[in-house]
Amino acid sequence: MAAIYVWEDARFEQLYPLTYLRPAYLLRAGLGTLLEHIRRAVPSAPAGVMARSLLAPLVAMETDLPINPKIVTKAGVLLINGRWFATGPLTMPEGTAGVVGDDWVWLHLTAEQAKQIDWTGAEHADFCTLIRDHLTQVPVTATVLAYPWQLLDVQVPAIQQEFARLGPAVPAPGPFHILNPAQVHIAADVQIAPGVVLDATGGPIILAAGAQVKANAVITGPVAIGTNSIVRTLADIREGTVLGPECRVGGEVIGSVFQAYANKQHHGFVGQTYVGAWANLGAGTTTSNLKNTYGNVRVPLGGVNVDTGRTFMGSLIGEHAKVGIGTYLSTGSVVGVASHLALSRPEKFTPSFAFTTVRGVKPLDMTKAIALTRLVMSRRHVVMPEAMADILTWTQIIAFTNEQTHKGHAEK
Repeated sequence: MAAIYVWEDARFEQLYPLTYLRPAYLLRAGLGTLLEHIRRAVPSAPAGVMARSLLAPLVAMETDLPINPKIVTKAGVLLINGRWFATGPLTMPEGTAGVVGDDWVWLHLTAEQAKQIDWTGAEHADFCTLIRDHLTQVPVTATVLAYPWQLLDVQVPAIQQEFARLGPAVPAPGPFHILNPAQVHIAADVQIAPGVVLDATGGPIILAAGAQVKANAVITGPVAIGTNSIVRTLADIREGTVLGPECRVGGEVIGSVFQAYANKQHHGFVGQTYVGAWANLGAGTTTSNLKNTYGNVRVPLGGVNVDTGRTFMGSLIGEHAKVGIGTYLSTGSVVGVASHLALSRPEKFTPSFAFTTVRGVKPLDMTKAIALTRLVMSRRHVVMPEAMADILTWTQIIAFTNEQTHKGHAEK
């Protein structure tokens, strides 16, 4: 059987700012990542994942697969696009490339084809471009994520897929209310406080191991709450929302994703928003998710305001971002990686590694930024990798190069 490798192709840049500090395949889709869905869909265990060398230490924290291993060609090579949201197995014949429009899902090389490839530098994201041209193109029906907001669309099917695998599980009756328990999965050690309502009449609710739901919170499915995450008192967590592991979330949230270790501890509305790992949203943070005109929301990416085709669209918030109290984010806002917002109504685009106040935008002091990252991670009992200082420093340079061309702060 061909050796399987999960790849990050060059279009990861279209998923900025969510992919500055993680490969596309480690973005969240339900309780798992895209990589976890891929692992369940492919015919055998992957032999490794390919990642930008800069990010390898961070990837090692989230997967047990070999990173950038030597490619084994003796039985052929099957490359899987890490931007694929896998809902089930696909037939992937030898000598073919599975394509969705101008994207690819797989590249399956025979042993002879694989031996003719010079695999030096295979971790580079554009490596697969030439390979695809030498394979027979096979159109397939599949979801390959091209833009960050498409991650919002896959959360409900991901929750449904995970619930189908886990099945229903509810605790003994307690001082809480469960509607449609046949669509509820609660791990054995979940803590549910008095007055909680779990309403699964509209779709599944999954509470993973160690999760806590505090008093009088309401969860309306489909929703997935990750390992050791906490839903705060009086929270209103609504359909299409996913909290990754170790998140702390309160207030009103709908159709949004919290990658992991993210905080929104207090009141405030967050809708159709993707919140990166380790981001912190201060008290009262609110994301507008609907224009006054009810028109399509546009998002500033790579110097262009891109039409999302969505009526409901909140914000894209990068990893390690800090959003100050009382912040109001316009529809389609982008908050860059490790940026600090300290004004109530920022522009639609906040650069990465920036400190933004009413006096303007200044670059972060990277020495202080690295020290703060170490402190924040230690508060959750996570040791910051030694390589993190270099990763953040180089990512600042990459982000500046990518973001300096941005001109369209305002919706047009």
